[in-house]
Amino acid sequence: MLVVFKAFLPRGKVRRATKHICEGGGIVALASFDGGKTWGGLTPKEKLPVLFGNWYWRAFACSDASGDLYQIGTENCCSYHEGYDVYMRRLAFTGDGWVEDRCAIIDQNLQKCPSVSRVLRLASGRLWAAWTDGWGGCVAKYSDDDGFTWAPCKDASLPPPVVEASWGR
Repeated sequence: MLVVFKAFLPRGKVRRATKHICEGGGIVALASFDGGKTWGGLTPKEKLPVLFGNWYWRAFACSDASGDLYQIGTENCCSYHEGYDVYMRRLAFTGDGWVEDRCAIIDQNLQKCPSVSRVLRLASGRLWAAWTDGWGGCVAKYSDDDGFTWAPCKDASLPPPVVEASWGR
């Protein structure tokens, strides 16, 4: 079992996976390999929870059937400046624990912090990522190469194009 949450833990009570800490302090991950009787790090031998200081707390996390955890987040959203990036990060389940194995930029130059974001893996392996644009709209992209590159999907909020028939005379 894996649990991920936003928290501030005192030094010595957590293993830092990253040297630098971003806005809000990052997220903490802890796992149990004995059905929840004991809790520790991301592998059975780790005793301390793991702090991912570069995982943004202004984000949402989702998991898939394989046990992988995905997060969509922004960097530096609290400064209220324009032009920040949207990232997808993954903790992959290896069978022996979890490893941080993916960080990819999904979108760039957003103007307002998203309020909701999610990642979903389909049975085909395609990843879908969706988030609000902060103004009431929704953005979605997909990846067919395990999250390395992302392509936009059709904007379903736009009206269909008007096509005029040419009957030829």
